[in-house]
Amino acid sequence: ELPIERRQKEYEEKRRKRIERQRLREKEKRAEIAERERIAKEKALAASVAEPKMTNAYNQKIKKIAEDRAALVAKQEKEKKDNERRKRKQDIVNAEVRRMVA
Repeated sequence: ELPIERRQKEYEEKRRKRIERQRLREKEKRAEIAERERIAKEKALAASVAEPKMTNAYNQKIKKIAEDRAALVAKQEKEKKDNERRKRKQDIVNAEVRRMVA
């Protein structure tokens, strides 16, 4: 082997290793970028599917619905008691009428 050939081989070897290292660095960069994009997509997807935030307006809306339901139940119970009271009074009146007629 001549010194020129040896130097040429060393140069080619170093060049090949340098190109390989550069290729690996680029591959790592692409993988890192792809990972960042994947994480960003997951965050965006999670944000679009997130439950409604407990804002003041949202809390007030829930509170109003609960109050309306409670008021409706109370109203229905009151009507039921009033009907029972009317029915008892009517039964008493009917009993008196029957006694008077008999």
